[in-house]
Amino acid sequence: KQRGSTTTKEVQNNSHDRQDVKEEVSKQKKTGEKKKKQKKHECTHDTWNRWFQTLLEYKAKYGDCLVPKLYNSYKDDTKFSKNLGGWVGHQRRLMKNGILKENRMKLLNSIGFAWSVRLGQMREIVMKHWLIVYERLKGYYVKYGHFQVAEDDPDKELYLFVKKVQNDKDVICATKMKLLKKIGFKWNGGLHEQLSSMSRLRL
Repeated sequence: KQRGSTTTKEVQNNSHDRQDVKEEVSKQKKTGEKKKKQKKHECTHDTWNRWFQTLLEYKAKYGDCLVPKLYNSYKDDTKFSKNLGGWVGHQRRLMKNGILKENRMKLLNSIGFAWSVRLGQMREIVMKHWLIVYERLKGYYVKYGHFQVAEDDPDKELYLFVKKVQNDKDVICATKMKLLKKIGFKWNGGLHEQLSSMSRLRL
């Protein structure tokens, strides 16, 4: 072997070394990008736990973690009450992108968190929530004889429910329309109109 000459084996070894270095650099780059994404989308420990506790309250009330996107607990005026559905959707996206912290994933799994929801299933969930508030509206009507829920009523969700029903008159589905007519709901009707159908509800 002459000085300065390179054997085939040495060339192969050098090639493998370069490939290993290239793969390691690529791995470090991906890890760095993942950490950047995590930092960008991550909330603090205390904030995340507050969201999680709000989700636990939701599950205790409804029996699952299938929170509609526009759900609002109306418990208070904080973002934790108003945006729970958005937060749940965000956790699903973080999981899908592989940037949800493992300990948080385990906590969500421990309470039966649904990582994917079919469109039909979500429609059923929205209807379930609608029916829950509808039953409260029936109770309100029996007690007061009208549907004029005040803005400062303790059941703020019921007030907004009535307001939305009034606004959605032209687009509300047939099933909901039938249920509302069954209890004598009057769109933009006065108190005297609603009192006339109170007796039917009590039968």
